[in-house]
Amino acid sequence: MDTKDKTNAGDGSLATSRPDSPSSMTKSHAALIILALSCLGFPFGLWEQHHQHAKQAREWDLTAASYSNQVVALDEKLAEQALVNSTLATNLAEAKRKASYDLAAIEATLSTTSSSLEKSQAEAANAEAAMADQDKEIIKLENQNAELASQNAELDKDSSDLRGALANLKAQIQST
Repeated sequence: MDTKDKTNAGDGSLATSRPDSPSSMTKSHAALIILALSCLGFPFGLWEQHHQHAKQAREWDLTAASYSNQVVALDEKLAEQALVNSTLATNLAEAKRKASYDLAAIEATLSTTSSSLEKSQAEAANAEAAMADQDKEIIKLENQNAELASQNAELDKDSSDLRGALANLKAQIQST
């Protein structure tokens, strides 16, 4: 066994390498290189992270601005709809008021018309009753006229008979 590389060869433990050995120098250089690369890479990583955060912040700002614009547009639409609703409510109230006046006028006209109709119906019933009475009177007068015509015919016959008898009497008187 080589006493340089190992100490306590009899106990089986490995000896540590010396600081001036080439393998320990390579390990130190490798650690220094890794440390130097880490130091150089750390700012790049920070810059990259800052860049990503700034990009995300810009995206959030754009999203917030978009939402803000949408809120403003919706507020404008809401105000416009409130104005339209107010106008419609005013128009509806005016239409209701006008309809109420029109209904009152129509009800008054209906009441007047109903009264006129009842009056006309009563007058028609009275006229009908008067016509029925007149018809009865006409029938009565026609019957009287027929009876008088019959009596007139009898009287004409009697008058004719009396004229004939008178003519006979005149003839007898003249012959005597």
